[in-house]
Amino acid sequence: MKPSVCEQIVVELFVLGQSAQSRDALEVVRRVCAARLGSAWRLEVIDIQQQPERMRAAGIVATPTLVRRQPEPVLCTIGRLTEERVAAGLGLD
Repeated sequence: MKPSVCEQIVVELFVLGQSAQSRDALEVVRRVCAARLGSAWRLEVIDIQQQPERMRAAGIVATPTLVRRQPEPVLCTIGRLTEERVAAGLGLD
C-alpha cells in the first residue's frame, strides 16, 4: 500500500552513534522506504548520543527504534530492523 498523493509518511529513526547496528538500520529503512513509498516519505535520524533529550521526550528506551509519526496512529518498531519489520512498522504489510 502506498500513501495517497497528498499523504507523506513521516518517520524517525533513533540510533546510537555510528555503530554498525545504526548504519545497518538506516540502510534498511532507506531501502524499504525508497522501494515501497517512492518519494512519499520523510526520514529524520536522531542520534541519542547527540540529542539525548529527544530520546527522553519520545520515551525511547532502546535503539534502534523506528517511529512512524504520520499518518496516525503512531507506530514503533524496536530492535533489529529487517525489511519485513520495517515494512510492518510503517504499516505497509
